[in-house]
Amino acid sequence: MSTVLAMKTDKLMIMAGDGQITKGRSIFKTTSRKVNRFHFNKLLIGQSGPTADSYLLIDCLLDKLQSGERDLLRASIEIAKEYRIDPNLRNLESELLLADKKDFLFLSAQDVTEPDGEFAAVGSGSPYALAAARALARHTTLDGRTIVLEAMKIAAEMCPYTNDNITLEELNYD
Repeated sequence: MSTVLAMKTDKLMIMAGDGQITKGRSIFKTTSRKVNRFHFNKLLIGQSGPTADSYLLIDCLLDKLQSGERDLLRASIEIAKEYRIDPNLRNLESELLLADKKDFLFLSAQDVTEPDGEFAAVGSGSPYALAAARALARHTTLDGRTIVLEAMKIAAEMCPYTNDNITLEELNYD
């Protein structure tokens, strides 16, 4: 797995992911990109879990968005509903963080959820990244970008499936 952390502010979504891909207990790649822009650069997607599963879930989402379902939340709910009847989706192990100017969501093949608060994380190092981000936000005056980067570095120190080769993307709400 890997780790993706997102922070939503009034004007900005900040999303970061590590670069590690593992095969069992071995590190297979250290420079993967887990956070990307999609849908005309208006959508951030952070992925955790098997790469093929992630891209199948992303493709399903993009198909929904391009085929008339313009709302990210509604498209995500439709995917979660399809999970109930499509045996191919049932076996997906991927988790996604999604953000556009309107919505901030967690999506897996099984469920779609709007996170509470300003932070959300997925992946093996998510508890570490989330705890670090919340602590930094509460007890420092660091800006959001620095909070997310430092929290990811802390997660990389604690989780063997997370590294410090971090990709960060920002989506401005203006």
